[in-house]
Order: sequence, then structure tokens, then C-alpha cells
Amino acid sequence: MKQQIILKFNIQFELWDVGGSKQNTFNWQQYYQNSSAIIFVVDASNLFDSKMDESKQCFKQVVENTNEKSKIIVFANKQDLPQAMNTSEIYELLDLSNVSNRDVKIFESSTKNQKGMLAGIQYLYASVTNQ
Repeated sequence: MKQQIILKFNIQFELWDVGGSKQNTFNWQQYYQNSSAIIFVVDASNLFDSKMDESKQCFKQVVENTNEKSKIIVFANKQDLPQAMNTSEIYELLDLSNVSNRDVKIFESSTKNQKGMLAGIQYLYASVTNQ
């Protein structure tokens, strides 16, 4: 598990890269249980059904086990690749129409060219500081 602390907009973000493999997901709760916000990253270019189903199950676990006041954003990552799913497709994949107890915002992103990353962090900042 990788930890990184970032100071941005006069606020401290403590980030944990916990990975999505099944062997890591049982540890997730200790990291997100008391979080103000969750950033969930989906590989939007991974069109294999098993990986997408795994993402859906992991996201469901996060939603069910976090405080309802926690803000959640989803980065639909790897938008620099032509086969990447758009936000509507990710919305369907994660079954967000059934998440009624909180607002979840999706951002198309690419860590390679930093597309969408700042917009997502700015949205989180505004959401968390307005609680």
C-alpha cells in the first residue's frame, strides 16, 4: 500500500493507493472507513468483462462501507486510449443509478496526460470544504 500526502488548495490530501486485486480488497475498509472523500479509479480501457465486473463489485463494497457523508468521485482513467469507455458507460458499469444515498461524480481522466485530474480534485475540494 502506497501512501502519499499532497498539499493543495490549503488542504491536506492523504492518498492511499490500495490496488484492486482481490487479495487487497479485504484491507480496504481500514483506509476508507473514516474518510472525507474517496477517489475510485477505473481503468476505462479494460474491456474484459471479468475486470469490469471486479471494478463494479469493488465500487459496491466501497459505497456500502463508507460513511454516507464521504464524497465519492470516480476517475474513468486512460481516456488517452481510443477504446476507453466514456462517463455514461462507466455510470452504467458501476450501476450508479442504484446509489441513492450520496452524490457520485465521474471524471474522464488520463494520468498519462493529466486530463481531468485537476477538475476532479477541485470538485473534491469544493465538496469537502462545503460539508
